[in-house]
Amino acid sequence: MKRFKSNKQVLKQQRIYVYCPQYREGEIKSIINKYGFEAILNDYSVKNFSLKVICHFESASFEKWEKDYLVKATELGAWVEPLVSYLDRRMGFTEVQLLQSSYFLHQKAFTILSTKRTQIAKRVIDIISAIFLLIITLPIILITAILIKIESKGPVVYKQKRTGQYNEEFKVIKFRSMYSDAEASGAQWAKKNDNRITKIGRFIRKT
Repeated sequence: MKRFKSNKQVLKQQRIYVYCPQYREGEIKSIINKYGFEAILNDYSVKNFSLKVICHFESASFEKWEKDYLVKATELGAWVEPLVSYLDRRMGFTEVQLLQSSYFLHQKAFTILSTKRTQIAKRVIDIISAIFLLIITLPIILITAILIKIESKGPVVYKQKRTGQYNEEFKVIKFRSMYSDAEASGAQWAKKNDNRITKIGRFIRKT
């Protein structure tokens, strides 16, 4: 049994019991410490399960007796669920470091676009919404374009590559927020008070 508590301020969550393969203990401990809540790791001596929260990770690789222990805990009143789901639902974030392919297979949200009918419906809604937003924001778009052109030489917009569904690349059109020759010598990381950014660029990046 390993009992530990992070040095960060403890979140307003009750102590949880976490069960995982031994070779993942270090990784789980670092994640729990990062988010600042108390946990007891791989304690199979617990007998009183009433009102306890028990989380498991990679339970598919557990020994039979370990799986039986979790089933018994459920029968005796413990709340048992995957660690990823606990963090996602109870604490309001998804810990990507813990995500595996099985996580996506068990999320109902990912089945919404599983049929052709829902795919078409979503596409129609996307297009209608985009046209509507384009109409109501057109005055802002025109003013922004004029201000960009007045402040600095170069095109008003530029294109960047993104990766979408099925790993297909597409281009997005963005307002230019930097001087046109800002990266003439190659791409650079953004930094605080970046002198490559125009005055209008600073505004549109914040808004």
